[in-house]
Amino acid sequence: MKYIGIDPGMSGYLAVIDSGDVYHFPAPTRPTGKGERRRYDIPGMIDLLRMAATGAELCVIEKQQSFPGQGVASTFTTGLGYGLWLAGLTAAGIPFEAVAPATWKAKLRIKALPSAASTAASRKKATKALAIATAQRLFPGVSLLPTDRSRVPSADMAESLLLAYYASRRDTDGTGEAAQ
Repeated sequence: MKYIGIDPGMSGYLAVIDSGDVYHFPAPTRPTGKGERRRYDIPGMIDLLRMAATGAELCVIEKQQSFPGQGVASTFTTGLGYGLWLAGLTAAGIPFEAVAPATWKAKLRIKALPSAASTAASRKKATKALAIATAQRLFPGVSLLPTDRSRVPSADMAESLLLAYYASRRDTDGTGEAAQ
C-alpha cells in the first residue's frame, strides 16, 4: 500500500509511505534568474507525481486558502502551487483528498494551546514543533533533515509525512475519518 502526503508550497514536500518505507521529495522548483527567487518546476512536478502514482492508494494534500493581511504576491503563489499540485494529481491518476490543516492536525492532536502570553506567530512556531515531534515519534528511523548538512528538522518535511500518515489511516475505523 502506497500513501502520499503533499505539503504544497515553494518550500513544501511530497512524502510517500510505501509498505513501511518512507521517501521525501522537495517541491520541484527552479531559479527565476532574479536573485534568490524560485518558481515551480512544472515538468518536475509532473515527473515526480508520475513516479509516485504507481500503486498509490490515496494522496492527502493540505488545502490552501488566503488569509487576511497576506500579500497579493504570496496569495497568488500559494494558489498557483496548490492548483498545479491538484492538476498534476489529476493528470497522474492519483486519487486525492484536499484536507484543511485544522482537520488533519486535530485528528493527529497537533495544535499548540493558546496562553495569555502567546501570539499567533508563537502558536504557529509551537504547532510546527509539535508536527516535527509527532513525525519523529511515529517514524523514529526517518530523518527530517532536508540535507546532510542540516541541523534543524524541517517542519514542511514533517507535515508532508504526517499527511501521508493521515492518508494511510483513512477509513481504518469505518467512519471515513482518520484513526489515531
